[in-house]
Amino acid sequence: DIYGIDEALYRKNRDELTELLNLSQLLRTPARQLSLGQRMRCEIAASLLHSPKLLFLDEPTIGLDAVSKLAVRDFIRQLNAARKTTVILTTHDMQDIEALASRILLIGKGKILMDGTLDDIRRGGESIDETVASLYQQYDI
Repeated sequence: DIYGIDEALYRKNRDELTELLNLSQLLRTPARQLSLGQRMRCEIAASLLHSPKLLFLDEPTIGLDAVSKLAVRDFIRQLNAARKTTVILTTHDMQDIEALASRILLIGKGKILMDGTLDDIRRGGESIDETVASLYQQYDI
C-alpha cells in the first residue's frame, strides 16, 4: 500500500524473492527468532518488493557466517544483472568490495579520497586492504 504497487506484481516479487533468498521456511517465524543472516535476507527481500531502480545497502554482510555472506553477495549480483537495479553499497568488508563493486568511492573525513575501479584503486599489485590502509595513513584517518 505504501508504494502503491499492483497486487499481482507484489505477489510475483514476493514469490520470486522468497525463492531466490530461500525464505519459505522463515515466512511464519517471528523476527525475534531469526538469526542475523535470516533477518538480513528478509530485510533485503522487503526492500525489493516494490521493484526499486536504486537500492542502498549499508554493511549488508556484517556479522554473517561465510555461507550467508556468499548467498547475499550472489543475490546482489543476480539482482543487478537480472533487474538492472543499481546497488549502492557501504561497507568496510574488502571481500564485499572485490566481489560486488564495479566502481568504488573511498571516502574519509567527508572527502572522496579515490574514485575508480578496483584495478584503479590497487597500487602496484597491492591488495585493496593495503591500498586502503596506506590511504588512511596518508590522510591521517
